[in-house]
Amino acid sequence: MSEETGKSVMRIMSEVIERTKLAIRAGLSFEGARDYYKILGYRRQLQAVDLLSKYTRQDIAGRIIDAPANSTWIAPPRFSDEGFQTAMEELDKRILVWNSLNRADRMANMAEYSLLIVGFADGGGFEKPLRSGAHEAIYIRPIFQTGVSIKEVETDPRSPRFGMPVVYQVDFDDLSSKEGGTMGRDSRKRVLRQVNIHHSRVVHVAFNPLNDSIYGEPMLKRVCNLLDDIQKVAGGSAETFWMTANRGLQADIDKEMDLDVEDAKRLEDMFDEYQHQLRRVLRTRGVEVKELGSDTVDPSGAFGVLLSLLAGATGIPQRILLGAEAGQLASEQDRANWARNIKERRTFFAEPLVLRPFIQLMQATGNLPESYGKIEWDSAFNMSPLEEDQSRAQFARSIVNMSRDADSGEPIATLTEKRAVLGLPEATPEQLAEFEEMRKRAKKGQATPEEQAALDAEAAKNLPSDGPRVPGQPNNGEATS
Repeated sequence: MSEETGKSVMRIMSEVIERTKLAIRAGLSFEGARDYYKILGYRRQLQAVDLLSKYTRQDIAGRIIDAPANSTWIAPPRFSDEGFQTAMEELDKRILVWNSLNRADRMANMAEYSLLIVGFADGGGFEKPLRSGAHEAIYIRPIFQTGVSIKEVETDPRSPRFGMPVVYQVDFDDLSSKEGGTMGRDSRKRVLRQVNIHHSRVVHVAFNPLNDSIYGEPMLKRVCNLLDDIQKVAGGSAETFWMTANRGLQADIDKEMDLDVEDAKRLEDMFDEYQHQLRRVLRTRGVEVKELGSDTVDPSGAFGVLLSLLAGATGIPQRILLGAEAGQLASEQDRANWARNIKERRTFFAEPLVLRPFIQLMQATGNLPESYGKIEWDSAFNMSPLEEDQSRAQFARSIVNMSRDADSGEPIATLTEKRAVLGLPEATPEQLAEFEEMRKRAKKGQATPEEQAALDAEAAKNLPSDGPRVPGQPNNGEATS
């Protein structure tokens, strides 16, 4: 083992030890005399495979992972540079860019990190650094953490990648990373086993990293104890219902009855047959059969408390977390809060830690143009059809009121300022000159019907594709540079 490799191994082991110490301290109180994790049955140390099991088997755990990721990527961002936008659309058709980013996002939220492995037609092996120059991207493969280990870390403090992985060891035979799933066994011939992959061929995705940029704090890890509690309440109440619905029986034998061993055995067999649905009639003499009574516990109170904690920890409003209830829809405040959370997620995670690194890799290999202009996301706040109609009606009234302002003789805003208030794009000098000429002719009564109609509709002819912005309401589009 080389000295550099030894340093990398020591650093990784140090990280593991520190995380283990932190896990041991969790749940301790009264100076360590009381261990809540042990009392409540929580797992002290969680592995990625434990969180993957939660995602695949526990209903609401899957919703916690899927809802934020799907809301983030359901409307892929657009790029102000038309050439770049066209190139990205072609790349997505060829290697499913947005689908792969969504999958890597979900994986990173139930593990400390995930990888996006990009295959290039560069003629080199996985373990070799990517050659400079243009190389066609031929596939993208998201990989879950259970199939990855960090083999080497950059230890040179002068390097811009100081502390970051240099070489990954990837197990392509890991069941959690196989597209065939875990319900059956993949029948394809397994050729690849463990391979070393250089960092220049991957995008490292970590959600909410704290101490370093390698390991994130997955969302599912934070709420794992709450998910265990929900399982206790939901599963326990179901078991309680089953036990109380199928109540036990008590056989009260008259004290005057002389019951020998053979009679007792026949009575016991008859009750066993009744219990196992083999008979529905009991014939007794001197025996009074009573049903054991018990009250069914209502779990809604405990479940509501756990659900409130879960919604607070994940930032997902309850009605969005559970879906619309019968006859109810998520309130406007719920949708506004959810939209704000998705915007934060795009700003602090999706764009800087997933999208931009991927774009940079594609630009360095000639798969995308060098400039993309601005990254523009659609609003995460979705209006109902009725709300959209009301918004357009209010927008039309705003146009009329601003048009009358010019006719009053004392306008308080210029045409450019009015268009900015209405959320319309800035007019070109040629358009402004043409519009001013049409206005002068209209004042003199010389405008043709077609020109007058153009004047009335000028402000609305370039409405944004996702709807107008009404003064006093949030903008329905988001842009970052």
